[in-house]
Amino acid sequence: MQSIRLPRFKRSPDIASMRLTERDREILRHIYRHRFLRTDHLTKLLSGSPQQIRRRLQKLYHHGYLERPRCQIDY
Repeated sequence: MQSIRLPRFKRSPDIASMRLTERDREILRHIYRHRFLRTDHLTKLLSGSPQQIRRRLQKLYHHGYLERPRCQIDY
C-alpha cells in the first residue's frame, strides 16, 4: 500500500486521528518554553529517533497543535 505524501505547509483534512502521547506533550512543552525550535534542536533535546520525532511533529502540525513558519531561516 502506498502512503500519500502530506502537504508541508497546508493542513490535510484527511489526516487519520491521533492520540496525544507523553512524547507529544514533551515536544509541546519544549516548544512552549523556547517559543520556536527547529526539528534538529528538538532531536537533541529529546531521546529517540529523529525520524520518529519528525513523524510526531508532522502529526502535531496536521492536527493543529503546531504551526510551521513558511520562512524557515537560520539566524
